[in-house]
Amino acid sequence: MRNERFFIEAFLNYYRELGVDHFLILDDGSDDGTKEILTEQYDVTVLESEFAYGEVYRRVSLPFLRMQAMRAGIRLKALLPSAMLQDQWCVYADADEYSILPPEMHSFQQLVSELDRLSYRVVLGVVVEFYPKTYSDLKLDVQKAKSFDELLNIAPYFDSAKLLNVNEVGTIERLRPSASGRLFREYGVPLGSTSGSKKHRGSATHKLPLIKPGRRVKLLSGHKASVSASPDLALTVAHFKFTPDVLRRTNLALNTQAWSGGSHKYSKYELLFEKMAECNGTFISSDSVRYKSGEQLVQCGNLWRNL
Repeated sequence: MRNERFFIEAFLNYYRELGVDHFLILDDGSDDGTKEILTEQYDVTVLESEFAYGEVYRRVSLPFLRMQAMRAGIRLKALLPSAMLQDQWCVYADADEYSILPPEMHSFQQLVSELDRLSYRVVLGVVVEFYPKTYSDLKLDVQKAKSFDELLNIAPYFDSAKLLNVNEVGTIERLRPSASGRLFREYGVPLGSTSGSKKHRGSATHKLPLIKPGRRVKLLSGHKASVSASPDLALTVAHFKFTPDVLRRTNLALNTQAWSGGSHKYSKYELLFEKMAECNGTFISSDSVRYKSGEQLVQCGNLWRNL
């Protein structure tokens, strides 16, 4: 995390309610009070590194990662579960990501009890972006969200279309762009040299929000592990990409270049918001629905449990 005052209270409260026992949070030099808030919590351990998250770090070779240029934060996030939480179930999330369980499940404890019985170790998450109605909603004077419900009041809509398929061996096929990709296309945001079907894919549509690291099970990044996730289960990762905090976040990403590709994609978000600001553009499409329950995500194929 870096400067996540907007999300931090909602994030901690949401995951506590789902049964998370303790939080290990890698702080990347927060200077907005985030670190101070975290260190006051009874169930949070704050971790820090001498390397900035976006710093390219080539000097350490991890047994489960090939030696290559990689941002320090990616290496650290891959290492920490294996180094500190061997054979324990870990929820893996950024501050703006909220894992939604199958409707019949009310806690992670319920879910992992079933996963242990089936000897599963990695769980897939379908990333669904949430957004408000129009660009002017991004300008609301909201300093922070205290709960998941408050986030839904701010950004209640999502695209109710299936985002991906998973075959019997865990190979993922992307079916359509994220809401970001759709917006890039609708507002004519050019994506440089990217061509073909990848041109307007937008943000990633899958992550690994739940993993039990062990001798043969390693997290390689937020999207990949040393073993495949089972196709029989997928959580939804509700990604609150478009909130009143997104303009600050975009500016931070461009200034620090800490995100993937030197934060190149955030230059596209900057252009998108400029275009939307000109006409108070809408985020809404024919696929947009207001979120009411996880059952909607099941019906559109972005949350399933076939165990």
